[in-house]
Amino acid sequence: MSDHDQIPAAIAERMARSAQGRALGLELVRASPELVLKVPYKPELVGDPDSGVIAGGVVTTLLDFACGWATALALKEPTSIATLDLRIDYMRPSRPALESSMKAAWAAATGSSGSSS
Repeated sequence: MSDHDQIPAAIAERMARSAQGRALGLELVRASPELVLKVPYKPELVGDPDSGVIAGGVVTTLLDFACGWATALALKEPTSIATLDLRIDYMRPSRPALESSMKAAWAAATGSSGSSS
């Protein structure tokens, strides 16, 4: 088994060691063909009690984790990734009482930016 094949296990292990990842219940769904992470819906993650919608900070954390680990996959080794700039344009709120998931993949491993959806 190559080092690259061990990256999904390394991602799951590092997320399990992260206090933030544990608090959110962050889970690795898959690492190929693109990285997919999810956060289960939990009442303590709700940002607006009137609507029941998950807090924007949870979405931001999910995005940051997903893009960082997609970068590690593109680099072919598990490594820490620093977020230098992160901008989110919220198109609509999440739906109440549903888990949130994030897919992330690199557009080009030779470039200086990645993409997520």
